[in-house]
Amino acid sequence: MTIQPGQSVLDLVPDSCRRLPTCAAEEFLERKNVWLTSDPSLVLDTLPTTSPTGRDGSKEYHALTVVVLDGALRRTGEEFASTEFIHVRRGG
Repeated sequence: MTIQPGQSVLDLVPDSCRRLPTCAAEEFLERKNVWLTSDPSLVLDTLPTTSPTGRDGSKEYHALTVVVLDGALRRTGEEFASTEFIHVRRGG
């Protein structure tokens, strides 16, 4: 899922969802692993599994990208921060 500078993050929500009063855009985005926050940090209680088996001890590869949005939820420019990491799932 990608948004270009000037594009709204809400453009990631399909029209079929936007037309439904029961479809919350922020919840839809979170199901797609897109989180919105105005805080300088975000804590996720769990990480989505990326392992095909989902077993304990398996290595899961994740990528995290942060972009800045304005008050209208539009991407403000080309800048972003990104990192990749490996998470070993323990206990379930």
